[in-house]
Amino acid sequence: MKPDRLLEGDTSYVEHYDFGNSNPTGFVFSPDGKYLYGSSYYTGVSNIFRYDLDADSMDAVSNCETGLFHPIALDSDSLYAFRYTGKGFVPVLIDAKPLEDISATRYLGTMIAQKYPAVQEWMIESPSEINLDSMTLSSQKYHPLAHIRLVSLYPIVEGYKHYTAVGMRANFAGPILIHKFDVAASYTPSGGVPDGQKWHVTAEYTHMNWSTQFKYNTADFYDLFGPTRTSRKGYSLGLQYEKSLIYDEPRLMDLHFSLTGYGGLERLPDYQNVVASYDKLLSSGLSLSYSNQKASLGAVDYEKGISWQFSTSGNYVNDEFYPLLHTEFDAGLSLFYHSSLWLRSSAGYSPGEHNEPFANFFFGGFGNNWLDYRYEKRYREYYAFPGTDLNAISGTNYGKLVFEWALPPLRFRRLGGSALYCSWARLALFSMGIITNLDNGAHRRKVGSLGAQLDFRFQLLSHLRLTLSAGYAGAFEKGRRPIDEFMISLKLL
Repeated sequence: MKPDRLLEGDTSYVEHYDFGNSNPTGFVFSPDGKYLYGSSYYTGVSNIFRYDLDADSMDAVSNCETGLFHPIALDSDSLYAFRYTGKGFVPVLIDAKPLEDISATRYLGTMIAQKYPAVQEWMIESPSEINLDSMTLSSQKYHPLAHIRLVSLYPIVEGYKHYTAVGMRANFAGPILIHKFDVAASYTPSGGVPDGQKWHVTAEYTHMNWSTQFKYNTADFYDLFGPTRTSRKGYSLGLQYEKSLIYDEPRLMDLHFSLTGYGGLERLPDYQNVVASYDKLLSSGLSLSYSNQKASLGAVDYEKGISWQFSTSGNYVNDEFYPLLHTEFDAGLSLFYHSSLWLRSSAGYSPGEHNEPFANFFFGGFGNNWLDYRYEKRYREYYAFPGTDLNAISGTNYGKLVFEWALPPLRFRRLGGSALYCSWARLALFSMGIITNLDNGAHRRKVGSLGAQLDFRFQLLSHLRLTLSAGYAGAFEKGRRPIDEFMISLKLL
Protein backbone atom coordinates (compact mmCIF):
# COMPACT_ATOMS: atom_id res chain seq x y z
CA MET A 1 0.00 0.00 0.00
CA LYS A 2 1.18 3.50 -0.81
CA PRO A 3 1.20 5.89 2.23
CA ASP A 4 0.00 8.91 0.24
CA ARG A 5 -2.95 6.94 -1.15
CA LEU A 6 -3.83 5.61 2.31
CA LEU A 7 -4.05 9.21 3.57
CA GLU A 8 -6.57 9.88 0.81
CA GLY A 9 -8.62 6.82 1.85
CA ASP A 10 -7.44 4.54 -0.96
CA THR A 11 -6.86 1.05 0.57
CA SER A 12 -6.04 -0.73 -2.66
CA TYR A 13 -2.89 -2.82 -2.54
CA VAL A 14 -0.47 -4.58 -4.87
CA GLU A 15 0.42 -8.23 -4.24
CA HIS A 16 4.12 -8.83 -4.81
CA TYR A 17 4.46 -12.44 -3.71
CA ASP A 18 2.15 -15.20 -2.50
CA PHE A 19 3.50 -17.88 -0.16
CA GLY A 20 0.38 -20.01 -0.62
CA ASN A 21 -0.60 -21.84 2.56
CA SER A 22 2.69 -20.90 4.28
CA ASN A 23 2.34 -17.51 5.92
CA PRO A 24 5.32 -15.12 5.91
CA THR A 25 6.56 -14.33 9.42
CA GLY A 26 8.78 -11.66 10.97
CA PHE A 27 9.84 -9.78 7.83
CA VAL A 28 12.16 -6.83 8.61
CA PHE A 29 14.01 -4.27 6.48
CA SER A 30 17.74 -4.39 5.85
CA PRO A 31 19.72 -1.35 7.08
CA ASP A 32 19.87 0.11 3.56
CA GLY A 33 16.12 -0.36 3.03
CA LYS A 34 16.57 -2.39 -0.18
CA TYR A 35 15.49 -5.78 1.13
CA LEU A 36 13.00 -7.44 3.43
CA TYR A 37 14.08 -10.56 5.33
CA GLY A 38 11.68 -13.03 6.96
CA SER A 39 10.86 -16.69 7.41
CA SER A 40 8.29 -19.05 5.96
CA TYR A 41 7.51 -22.79 5.92
CA TYR A 42 7.20 -22.61 2.13
CA THR A 43 9.64 -25.52 1.71
CA GLY A 44 8.21 -27.53 4.62
CA VAL A 45 10.82 -26.17 7.08
CA SER A 46 11.13 -22.58 8.26
CA ASN A 47 13.73 -21.01 5.97
CA ILE A 48 14.83 -17.39 5.50
CA PHE A 49 13.60 -15.50 2.42
CA ARG A 50 14.69 -12.12 0.97
CA TYR A 51 12.43 -9.79 -0.95
CA ASP A 52 14.19 -7.33 -3.31
CA LEU A 53 12.08 -4.17 -3.48
CA ASP A 54 13.80 -2.79 -6.61
CA ALA A 55 13.71 -6.06 -8.58
CA ASP A 56 10.30 -7.09 -7.13
CA SER A 57 11.59 -10.62 -6.57
CA MET A 58 11.58 -13.15 -3.73
CA ASP A 59 14.59 -15.41 -3.14
CA ALA A 60 15.48 -18.03 -0.54
CA VAL A 61 18.73 -17.38 1.33
CA SER A 62 18.77 -20.57 3.43
CA ASN A 63 18.03 -24.27 2.97
CA CYS A 64 18.21 -25.91 6.39
CA GLU A 65 16.69 -29.06 7.90
CA THR A 66 15.73 -27.85 11.40
CA GLY A 67 14.42 -24.32 10.89
CA LEU A 68 15.60 -20.70 11.04
CA PHE A 69 13.56 -17.89 12.60
CA HIS A 70 13.52 -14.14 13.31
CA PRO A 71 16.24 -12.82 10.97
CA ILE A 72 18.09 -9.60 11.82
CA ALA A 73 19.89 -8.05 8.83
CA LEU A 74 23.40 -6.72 9.50
CA ASP A 75 24.17 -5.50 5.99
CA SER A 76 23.42 -6.53 2.42
CA ASP A 77 25.57 -9.68 2.70
CA SER A 78 24.92 -11.20 6.14
CA LEU A 79 22.27 -11.55 8.82
CA TYR A 80 21.59 -13.11 12.20
CA ALA A 81 18.90 -15.76 12.65
CA PHE A 82 17.83 -18.23 15.32
CA ARG A 83 18.30 -21.90 14.47
CA TYR A 84 16.04 -24.43 16.15
CA THR A 85 17.89 -27.22 18.02
CA GLY A 86 17.08 -29.83 20.63
CA LYS A 87 18.56 -27.50 23.25
CA GLY A 88 16.51 -24.49 22.18
CA PHE A 89 17.09 -21.61 19.76
CA VAL A 90 20.74 -20.87 18.92
CA PRO A 91 21.81 -17.62 17.16
CA VAL A 92 23.74 -18.17 13.93
CA LEU A 93 25.30 -15.95 11.26
CA ILE A 94 24.44 -16.77 7.63
CA ASP A 95 25.22 -15.27 4.21
CA ALA A 96 22.35 -13.27 2.79
CA LYS A 97 22.88 -14.54 -0.76
CA PRO A 98 20.06 -15.95 -2.89
CA LEU A 99 20.16 -19.70 -3.52
CA GLU A 100 19.50 -21.05 -6.98
CA ASP A 101 18.01 -24.34 -5.83
CA ILE A 102 16.36 -25.39 -2.59
CA SER A 103 14.77 -28.75 -1.86
CA ALA A 104 11.45 -29.26 -0.12
CA THR A 105 11.25 -31.43 2.97
CA ARG A 106 10.67 -35.07 2.11
CA TYR A 107 7.71 -36.44 4.02
CA LEU A 108 7.31 -40.17 4.49
CA GLY A 109 3.65 -40.07 3.47
CA THR A 110 4.46 -38.28 0.22
CA MET A 111 7.25 -40.75 -0.58
CA ILE A 112 4.92 -43.71 -0.06
CA ALA A 113 2.22 -42.13 -2.22
CA GLN A 114 4.72 -41.56 -5.03
CA LYS A 115 6.16 -45.06 -4.82
CA TYR A 116 2.79 -46.80 -4.43
CA PRO A 117 0.17 -44.76 -6.32
CA ALA A 118 -2.54 -47.23 -5.26
CA VAL A 119 -2.68 -45.73 -1.76
CA GLN A 120 -3.94 -42.47 -3.26
CA GLU A 121 -7.16 -44.31 -4.09
CA TRP A 122 -7.70 -45.29 -0.44
CA MET A 123 -10.09 -42.48 0.27
CA ILE A 124 -13.24 -42.58 2.34
CA GLU A 125 -16.37 -40.92 1.09
CA SER A 126 -17.12 -37.33 1.96
CA PRO A 127 -19.80 -36.93 4.67
CA SER A 128 -21.88 -35.04 2.09
CA GLU A 129 -22.03 -38.24 0.00
CA ILE A 130 -23.60 -40.31 2.82
CA ASN A 131 -27.37 -40.68 2.83
CA LEU A 132 -28.19 -40.38 6.53
CA ASP A 133 -31.87 -41.21 5.97
CA SER A 134 -31.01 -44.68 4.69
CA MET A 135 -28.93 -45.35 7.84
CA THR A 136 -31.76 -44.66 10.29
CA LEU A 137 -32.43 -47.85 12.27
CA SER A 138 -35.35 -46.58 14.30
CA SER A 139 -37.42 -43.43 14.65
CA GLN A 140 -39.09 -44.44 17.92
CA LYS A 141 -38.69 -42.60 21.21
CA TYR A 142 -35.38 -43.37 22.90
CA HIS A 143 -35.66 -45.10 26.30
CA PRO A 144 -32.27 -45.12 28.10
CA LEU A 145 -33.09 -48.08 30.35
CA ALA A 146 -34.05 -50.24 27.37
CA HIS A 147 -30.61 -49.76 25.80
CA ILE A 148 -28.46 -50.85 28.74
CA ARG A 149 -26.02 -53.53 27.61
CA LEU A 150 -23.05 -55.42 29.03
CA VAL A 151 -19.95 -53.24 28.64
CA SER A 152 -17.26 -55.41 30.26
CA LEU A 153 -16.83 -58.63 32.21
CA TYR A 154 -13.55 -59.58 33.88
CA PRO A 155 -12.11 -61.52 36.84
CA ILE A 156 -11.11 -59.66 40.01
CA VAL A 157 -9.00 -60.18 43.11
CA GLU A 158 -10.03 -58.43 46.34
CA GLY A 159 -9.00 -58.23 49.95
CA TYR A 160 -11.38 -59.07 52.79
CA LYS A 161 -9.87 -58.21 56.15
CA HIS A 162 -6.54 -60.12 56.07
CA TYR A 163 -7.60 -62.62 53.39
CA THR A 164 -7.76 -62.83 49.59
CA ALA A 165 -10.99 -63.19 47.64
CA VAL A 166 -11.45 -64.01 43.93
CA GLY A 167 -14.46 -63.29 41.76
CA MET A 168 -15.92 -61.48 38.74
CA ARG A 169 -17.07 -57.97 37.92
CA ALA A 170 -19.65 -56.95 35.30
CA ASN A 171 -20.33 -53.40 34.10
CA PHE A 172 -23.52 -52.38 32.29
CA ALA A 173 -24.32 -49.04 30.65
CA GLY A 174 -26.25 -47.38 27.86
CA PRO A 175 -24.67 -45.68 24.82
CA ILE A 176 -25.00 -42.18 26.34
CA LEU A 177 -24.17 -43.26 29.93
CA ILE A 178 -27.33 -41.86 31.53
CA HIS A 179 -27.73 -45.14 33.39
CA LYS A 180 -24.86 -47.28 34.72
CA PHE A 181 -24.99 -50.49 36.69
CA ASP A 182 -21.93 -52.28 38.09
CA VAL A 183 -21.86 -55.48 40.12
CA ALA A 184 -18.95 -57.43 41.63
CA ALA A 185 -19.03 -60.76 43.46
CA SER A 186 -16.13 -62.60 45.04
CA TYR A 187 -15.48 -65.52 47.35
CA THR A 188 -12.88 -66.04 50.09
CA PRO A 189 -11.77 -69.71 50.16
CA SER A 190 -9.67 -69.37 53.34
CA GLY A 191 -10.79 -71.43 56.32
CA GLY A 192 -10.01 -68.48 58.58
CA VAL A 193 -13.15 -66.69 57.40
CA PRO A 194 -16.52 -67.78 58.92
CA ASP A 195 -18.99 -69.35 56.49
CA GLY A 196 -21.33 -66.38 56.71
CA GLN A 197 -18.60 -64.01 55.51
CA LYS A 198 -17.09 -65.91 52.60
CA TRP A 199 -19.23 -64.27 49.90
CA HIS A 200 -18.80 -60.59 49.00
CA VAL A 201 -21.13 -58.59 46.79
CA THR A 202 -21.10 -54.95 45.70
CA ALA A 203 -23.73 -53.49 43.35
CA GLU A 204 -24.00 -49.85 42.31
CA TYR A 205 -26.52 -48.07 40.12
CA THR A 206 -25.86 -44.50 38.89
CA HIS A 207 -28.26 -42.11 37.18
CA MET A 208 -27.07 -38.56 36.57
CA ASN A 209 -26.34 -37.03 40.02
CA TRP A 210 -27.91 -39.92 41.94
CA SER A 211 -26.41 -43.25 42.90
CA THR A 212 -27.40 -46.16 45.10
CA GLN A 213 -25.19 -48.93 46.48
CA PHE A 214 -25.76 -52.33 48.00
CA LYS A 215 -22.90 -54.05 49.81
CA TYR A 216 -22.65 -57.44 51.47
CA ASN A 217 -19.46 -58.29 53.36
CA THR A 218 -17.63 -55.58 51.43
CA ALA A 219 -14.24 -56.44 49.92
CA ASP A 220 -11.77 -54.18 48.14
CA PHE A 221 -8.67 -54.76 45.99
CA TYR A 222 -6.58 -52.17 47.86
CA ASP A 223 -7.25 -53.93 51.16
CA LEU A 224 -4.61 -56.40 49.98
CA PHE A 225 -2.06 -53.64 50.54
CA GLY A 226 -3.11 -52.26 53.99
CA PRO A 227 -2.92 -50.81 56.55
CA THR A 228 -6.12 -48.89 55.72
CA ARG A 229 -8.94 -51.33 55.02
CA THR A 230 -12.49 -50.64 53.88
CA SER A 231 -13.73 -54.25 53.92
CA ARG A 232 -16.47 -54.79 56.50
CA LYS A 233 -18.68 -57.56 57.76
CA GLY A 234 -22.41 -56.97 57.29
CA TYR A 235 -24.64 -55.41 54.66
CA SER A 236 -25.66 -51.90 53.67
CA LEU A 237 -27.97 -50.06 51.29
CA GLY A 238 -27.24 -46.43 50.55
CA LEU A 239 -28.46 -43.49 48.48
CA GLN A 240 -26.21 -40.59 47.43
CA TYR A 241 -26.68 -37.30 45.61
CA GLU A 242 -23.92 -35.03 44.31
CA LYS A 243 -24.39 -31.63 42.71
CA SER A 244 -21.88 -29.11 41.39
CA LEU A 245 -23.19 -25.68 42.41
CA ILE A 246 -20.24 -23.69 41.03
CA TYR A 247 -17.95 -24.93 38.28
CA ASP A 248 -15.88 -21.93 37.28
CA GLU A 249 -12.30 -23.10 37.76
CA PRO A 250 -10.54 -22.43 39.98
CA ARG A 251 -13.77 -21.69 41.90
CA LEU A 252 -15.62 -24.90 42.74
CA MET A 253 -18.55 -25.57 45.05
CA ASP A 254 -20.13 -28.99 45.56
CA LEU A 255 -23.09 -30.33 47.50
CA HIS A 256 -23.20 -33.93 48.74
CA PHE A 257 -26.01 -35.84 50.47
CA SER A 258 -26.10 -39.47 51.62
CA LEU A 259 -28.45 -41.80 53.47
CA THR A 260 -27.28 -45.34 54.30
CA GLY A 261 -28.65 -48.20 56.35
CA TYR A 262 -26.34 -50.85 57.82
CA GLY A 263 -26.92 -54.27 59.32
CA GLY A 264 -24.73 -56.98 60.82
CA LEU A 265 -22.09 -54.42 61.81
CA GLU A 266 -18.91 -55.57 63.48
CA ARG A 267 -16.82 -52.39 63.07
CA LEU A 268 -17.79 -48.80 62.38
CA PRO A 269 -18.22 -48.15 58.63
CA ASP A 270 -15.61 -45.36 58.56
CA TYR A 271 -13.24 -46.57 61.30
CA GLN A 272 -11.75 -50.03 60.90
CA ASN A 273 -10.30 -50.30 64.42
CA VAL A 274 -13.44 -49.25 66.31
CA VAL A 275 -15.84 -51.98 67.46
CA ALA A 276 -19.51 -51.12 66.88
CA SER A 277 -21.67 -50.93 70.00
CA TYR A 278 -24.71 -52.07 68.02
CA ASP A 279 -25.05 -54.08 64.80
CA LYS A 280 -27.65 -51.87 63.07
CA LEU A 281 -27.24 -48.26 61.99
CA LEU A 282 -29.00 -45.60 59.93
CA SER A 283 -26.56 -42.88 58.90
CA SER A 284 -27.14 -39.63 57.02
CA GLY A 285 -24.84 -36.86 55.86
CA LEU A 286 -24.98 -33.45 54.18
CA SER A 287 -21.90 -31.44 53.18
CA LEU A 288 -21.12 -28.25 51.29
CA SER A 289 -17.57 -27.64 50.08
CA TYR A 290 -15.86 -24.74 48.30
CA SER A 291 -12.36 -24.21 46.93
CA ASN A 292 -10.53 -21.41 45.13
CA GLN A 293 -6.93 -22.58 44.87
CA LYS A 294 -4.38 -21.56 42.29
CA ALA A 295 -0.96 -22.62 41.00
CA SER A 296 1.58 -20.84 38.80
CA LEU A 297 2.99 -22.24 35.58
CA GLY A 298 5.34 -25.13 36.39
CA ALA A 299 3.84 -25.89 39.81
CA VAL A 300 3.29 -29.46 40.99
CA ASP A 301 0.50 -28.61 43.45
CA TYR A 302 -1.73 -25.73 44.48
CA GLU A 303 0.34 -22.84 45.82
CA LYS A 304 -2.20 -20.44 47.28
CA GLY A 305 -5.89 -19.93 47.89
CA ILE A 306 -8.58 -21.10 50.26
CA SER A 307 -10.94 -24.04 50.67
CA TRP A 308 -13.60 -24.85 53.21
CA GLN A 309 -16.15 -27.51 53.98
CA PHE A 310 -19.11 -27.66 56.32
CA SER A 311 -20.80 -30.99 56.96
CA THR A 312 -23.39 -32.39 59.27
CA SER A 313 -24.19 -36.05 59.81
CA GLY A 314 -26.28 -38.17 62.08
CA ASN A 315 -26.22 -41.75 63.35
CA TYR A 316 -29.50 -43.34 64.42
CA VAL A 317 -28.68 -46.35 66.59
CA ASN A 318 -30.88 -48.37 68.95
CA ASP A 319 -33.58 -45.67 69.07
CA GLU A 320 -30.97 -42.98 69.78
CA PHE A 321 -29.90 -40.19 67.41
CA TYR A 322 -26.32 -38.88 67.52
CA PRO A 323 -25.74 -35.70 65.45
CA LEU A 324 -22.21 -34.68 64.44
CA LEU A 325 -21.06 -31.31 63.06
CA HIS A 326 -17.75 -30.89 61.30
CA THR A 327 -16.00 -28.02 59.50
CA GLU A 328 -12.67 -27.51 57.70
CA PHE A 329 -10.82 -24.42 56.49
CA ASP A 330 -7.50 -24.27 54.57
CA ALA A 331 -5.54 -21.19 53.49
CA GLY A 332 -2.29 -21.10 51.52
CA LEU A 333 0.33 -18.47 50.72
CA SER A 334 2.78 -18.64 47.81
CA LEU A 335 6.42 -18.05 48.82
CA PHE A 336 9.11 -18.54 46.16
CA TYR A 337 10.06 -20.99 43.40
CA HIS A 338 6.76 -22.91 43.70
CA SER A 339 7.10 -23.13 47.48
CA SER A 340 4.06 -22.44 49.63
CA LEU A 341 2.94 -22.25 53.25
CA TRP A 342 -0.43 -23.63 54.35
CA LEU A 343 -2.57 -23.46 57.47
CA ARG A 344 -5.14 -26.23 57.63
CA SER A 345 -7.74 -26.35 60.37
CA SER A 346 -10.75 -28.44 61.32
CA ALA A 347 -13.16 -28.74 64.22
CA GLY A 348 -16.06 -30.98 65.15
CA TYR A 349 -18.77 -31.34 67.77
CA SER A 350 -21.16 -34.07 68.92
CA PRO A 351 -23.45 -33.86 71.97
CA GLY A 352 -23.26 -37.62 72.51
CA GLU A 353 -21.57 -39.56 75.29
CA HIS A 354 -17.82 -40.18 75.26
CA ASN A 355 -18.24 -43.96 75.61
CA GLU A 356 -20.57 -44.22 72.58
CA PRO A 357 -18.52 -44.96 69.41
CA PHE A 358 -21.24 -43.62 67.10
CA ALA A 359 -20.96 -40.18 68.77
CA ASN A 360 -17.17 -39.83 68.40
CA PHE A 361 -14.65 -38.58 65.86
CA PHE A 362 -11.56 -40.75 65.35
CA PHE A 363 -8.07 -39.80 64.13
CA GLY A 364 -4.70 -41.40 63.48
CA GLY A 365 -2.03 -42.44 60.99
CA PHE A 366 -0.97 -41.31 57.53
CA GLY A 367 -3.73 -43.47 56.03
CA ASN A 368 -1.85 -44.41 52.84
CA ASN A 369 -1.81 -48.00 51.67
CA TRP A 370 1.34 -49.52 50.17
CA LEU A 371 -0.49 -49.57 46.84
CA ASP A 372 -3.22 -46.96 46.60
CA TYR A 373 -5.51 -45.00 44.29
CA ARG A 374 -6.46 -42.17 46.62
CA TYR A 375 -4.79 -38.78 47.09
CA GLU A 376 -1.15 -39.31 48.04
CA LYS A 377 -1.08 -36.48 50.61
CA ARG A 378 -3.49 -38.17 52.97
CA TYR A 379 -1.95 -36.38 55.97
CA ARG A 380 -3.99 -33.36 54.86
CA GLU A 381 -7.28 -35.14 55.60
CA TYR A 382 -8.98 -34.05 58.81
CA TYR A 383 -9.04 -37.62 60.21
CA ALA A 384 -5.30 -38.22 59.65
CA PHE A 385 -2.74 -37.82 62.41
CA PRO A 386 0.65 -39.23 61.32
CA GLY A 387 2.77 -40.82 64.01
CA THR A 388 -0.14 -42.56 65.75
CA ASP A 389 -2.09 -45.72 64.94
CA LEU A 390 -5.24 -45.57 62.86
CA ASN A 391 -8.28 -44.42 64.88
CA ALA A 392 -6.10 -44.16 68.02
CA ILE A 393 -7.37 -40.68 69.01
CA SER A 394 -11.05 -40.11 69.68
CA GLY A 395 -13.38 -37.45 71.04
CA THR A 396 -16.93 -36.14 70.90
CA ASN A 397 -15.48 -32.74 70.05
CA TYR A 398 -12.10 -31.57 68.83
CA GLY A 399 -10.01 -28.80 67.34
CA LYS A 400 -7.07 -29.45 65.01
CA LEU A 401 -4.42 -27.25 63.36
CA VAL A 402 -1.86 -28.21 60.72
CA PHE A 403 1.06 -26.07 59.51
CA GLU A 404 2.58 -27.25 56.23
CA TRP A 405 5.55 -25.99 54.26
CA ALA A 406 5.77 -27.36 50.73
CA LEU A 407 9.36 -26.94 49.54
CA PRO A 408 10.25 -26.15 45.91
CA PRO A 409 10.16 -29.25 43.69
CA LEU A 410 13.36 -30.74 42.32
CA ARG A 411 13.06 -31.52 38.62
CA PHE A 412 15.01 -34.23 36.79
CA ARG A 413 16.19 -34.11 33.21
CA ARG A 414 17.38 -37.70 32.82
CA LEU A 415 16.21 -40.05 35.54
CA GLY A 416 14.88 -43.23 33.97
CA GLY A 417 14.17 -44.38 30.45
CA SER A 418 11.65 -43.56 27.75
CA ALA A 419 9.10 -46.05 29.13
CA LEU A 420 9.42 -45.03 32.79
CA TYR A 421 11.07 -41.89 34.11
CA CYS A 422 10.91 -39.64 37.16
CA SER A 423 10.03 -36.02 36.39
CA TRP A 424 10.16 -34.38 39.84
CA ALA A 425 10.48 -34.85 43.60
CA ARG A 426 8.96 -32.65 46.27
CA LEU A 427 9.41 -32.56 50.06
CA ALA A 428 6.73 -31.26 52.43
CA LEU A 429 7.25 -30.58 56.13
CA PHE A 430 4.31 -30.43 58.52
CA SER A 431 3.44 -30.05 62.17
CA MET A 432 0.03 -30.56 63.71
CA GLY A 433 -1.75 -30.52 67.00
CA ILE A 434 -5.14 -31.74 68.18
CA ILE A 435 -7.25 -31.32 71.32
CA THR A 436 -10.19 -33.65 71.92
CA ASN A 437 -12.97 -33.59 74.51
CA LEU A 438 -12.50 -29.94 75.34
CA ASP A 439 -15.50 -30.04 77.71
CA ASN A 440 -14.34 -33.15 79.58
CA GLY A 441 -11.09 -32.82 81.50
CA ALA A 442 -10.99 -36.51 82.44
CA HIS A 443 -10.95 -37.62 78.81
CA ARG A 444 -9.24 -34.62 77.24
CA ARG A 445 -6.20 -35.35 75.06
CA LYS A 446 -3.60 -33.00 73.62
CA VAL A 447 -1.41 -34.60 70.97
CA GLY A 448 1.23 -33.12 68.68
CA SER A 449 3.02 -34.45 65.62
CA LEU A 450 6.00 -33.49 63.46
CA GLY A 451 6.66 -35.12 60.12
CA ALA A 452 7.68 -34.97 56.48
CA GLN A 453 6.63 -36.58 53.21
CA LEU A 454 8.71 -36.94 50.05
CA ASP A 455 6.85 -37.54 46.77
CA PHE A 456 8.38 -38.73 43.48
CA ARG A 457 6.32 -38.33 40.29
CA PHE A 458 6.91 -40.99 37.61
CA GLN A 459 5.56 -41.13 34.07
CA LEU A 460 4.77 -44.61 32.78
CA LEU A 461 4.50 -44.98 28.99
CA SER A 462 4.41 -41.15 28.71
CA HIS A 463 0.77 -40.78 29.82
CA LEU A 464 0.26 -42.78 33.03
CA ARG A 465 1.19 -41.06 36.29
CA LEU A 466 2.62 -42.88 39.29
CA THR A 467 3.49 -41.22 42.59
CA LEU A 468 5.89 -42.90 45.01
CA SER A 469 5.63 -41.41 48.51
CA ALA A 470 7.66 -41.92 51.66
CA GLY A 471 6.77 -40.29 54.93
CA TYR A 472 7.84 -40.21 58.54
CA ALA A 473 6.19 -38.62 61.58
CA GLY A 474 6.62 -38.68 65.32
CA ALA A 475 3.75 -38.05 67.75
CA PHE A 476 4.11 -36.83 71.32
CA GLU A 477 1.72 -36.39 74.24
CA LYS A 478 2.32 -35.31 77.81
CA GLY A 479 2.64 -38.27 80.15
CA ARG A 480 3.04 -40.82 77.32
CA ARG A 481 6.00 -42.25 75.48
CA PRO A 482 6.62 -40.68 72.04
CA ILE A 483 5.72 -42.92 69.10
CA ASP A 484 6.49 -42.70 65.40
CA GLU A 485 5.28 -43.99 62.06
CA PHE A 486 6.93 -44.66 58.71
CA MET A 487 4.90 -44.72 55.50
CA ILE A 488 5.65 -45.77 51.93
CA SER A 489 3.03 -45.82 49.21
CA LEU A 490 2.71 -46.07 45.43
CA LYS A 491 -0.29 -44.23 44.01
CA LEU A 492 -1.58 -45.54 40.68
CA LEU A 493 -2.78 -43.09 38.04
